[in-house]
This record gives sequence, structure tokens and C-alpha cells, in this order.
Amino acid sequence: MAARTTLPADPASAATARRFVADVLLQRGFPDAGIDDAVLLTSEAVSFAVGFGGTGIALQVEAGPRMGRVEVRVLDGADWSDGQLRARPPDGRWFVVIQALAEACGVEVDGPDAGCIWFEVRG
Repeated sequence: MAARTTLPADPASAATARRFVADVLLQRGFPDAGIDDAVLLTSEAVSFAVGFGGTGIALQVEAGPRMGRVEVRVLDGADWSDGQLRARPPDGRWFVVIQALAEACGVEVDGPDAGCIWFEVRG
């Protein structure tokens, strides 16, 4: 079962997202080390989405004690029409951090005004 929230296009949204992810994972019995990684990666993804898109974002967290992993998805309404992120993985420090700590990660483009950064962390 996924937990969802929406956040405004504001730099403070990264802090709100960190608290949301930590709370969801604590409630679902996720191990502390996995929570720390998920919180850090959420902060990187949300900060990028807010800065890149300048639109509100949707945050989705899917995890459970039996899953052994958490999947976080950060969706925004940015203009993805230039195909920059569609053609190759993103660059920049934020994505290097995600790639280094996540079990899996990526960017999905669902049209000119719908993009998603996602990652998985094992517990």
C-alpha cells in the first residue's frame, strides 16, 4: 500500500518530504539504515524536482515489513518536452548520490508535462 502526499514548489518541501518518508517507514517497521538512505535520497530527488520544474510535486512511498524494500517516486509537472532526461540518465550531484545508494533508480517521462524520479532502497 502506497502513502502519498503533495508538496508545493518550495525549497522547504525537501524537509517536509524527509519527515513524511521517515514517518511512513517508521510506522511500517522499516530498518533504521534503510530509513536513513531513503530520507537522504528523497531530499535529493525533491530538491531537484522543485528546482528543475518549479511546480508542485507528488511524493509516493511504497513499503512494508515483508517487502524488504521501499520504493519512492517523486512526480512533477515540469516541462520535459526537450527530451533532455528522456535521452540519457540525468547528470549532476543529486543523481550521482541516488545512483550510489539506491538498489535501483531512474527517471520516467510520461509526456511533455509529467516526469518522475524513482528509486528503491533495501531494508
